[in-house]
Amino acid sequence: MKQLQPINNSVPVEKVIPDNMAQLFLPLYLKHPAVLKLRDAGIIMAGISEASAGFRLRRTPDFLFALFTRSGCGEIVVDGDACELEAGSLYLAPAGREQLYFQKGAGNWRFLWFHLKPDAAFLQPPPPGAVTGRCGDSARLEEAMSGFAAETVRSMRSLVSSDEQPPGSFYSDSMSLAESLRSFHLEVDASNQNAEALAGLYAELIFGLLDRAFLSLLARYDGDERSDCLDRLWSRVIAELGREWPLEEMASIVHMSIPTLIRQVKKRYDATPMQMLYHLRLKRAVQLLLSSRLPVTAIAREIGYGSVSSFSTAFRAEYGVTPRDYRRRQPGGGPFS
Repeated sequence: MKQLQPINNSVPVEKVIPDNMAQLFLPLYLKHPAVLKLRDAGIIMAGISEASAGFRLRRTPDFLFALFTRSGCGEIVVDGDACELEAGSLYLAPAGREQLYFQKGAGNWRFLWFHLKPDAAFLQPPPPGAVTGRCGDSARLEEAMSGFAAETVRSMRSLVSSDEQPPGSFYSDSMSLAESLRSFHLEVDASNQNAEALAGLYAELIFGLLDRAFLSLLARYDGDERSDCLDRLWSRVIAELGREWPLEEMASIVHMSIPTLIRQVKKRYDATPMQMLYHLRLKRAVQLLLSSRLPVTAIAREIGYGSVSSFSTAFRAEYGVTPRDYRRRQPGGGPFS
């Protein structure tokens, strides 16, 4: 059976997995059509865990970590900030921050978890820090995850009876697939009629439920937070207008993908990022023409134009006159060129 290459590079620095802890890792390492749907959506790893007393894991991941608590209680600490996780809670932790999570209380802690690519389209832009909220769909999500695992295996039934295991570097603490299915009472001996199609439908349901949960969770960032991010971007650009500003760098500053940056700028300003840069450069040129004695050649360099001719062409297109004529027409305009 062909397997996808491991892409999860996070190595736990502290890991305690009790022997009686049940875990179902979704088989996202397989080259199966339903698996590829989830991988293409940005889901690297996912599973259902029933954590018993003593479970704890500490790491600094290179992925976003989403955790849905189904029952019991756990706690997660990210950058020293602790959050108790009760039934119905949803927690999204950022990439690149140390996190510790563990079981609390007398009973087992049952939770669903997802490792997500930082550039997953349905999480753009990712929040700058950890976010917590509620999710009313966690039961349906668990059913979809269980159905996905069962139907994927039914369509590849030889997996359960073979000695093949997930890649150790990918799911290093995973049970065997057969043990995982048995621990969650998932039967795969039934007919495999339509199993591949059903696995695909379960994959779509998983993505749909995740998308809805995250849209609700991140709604608070759709307004002022994103506007603040863009304000900070333009302040940075204005401070360094004399250099090139590729889209990749602009998107990185606001923690957005390039398509999301373009969409957010269009939504707020009815312009593209490059049009905004063009506007800011010419606005600065007007300020310098009116308030300074700098020659036009120096102004062109200061706002990022490589030649006076290209600067003059852009300025004339915007204001109908050349920079020199604009300066001369203003009260007190001098002969500087």
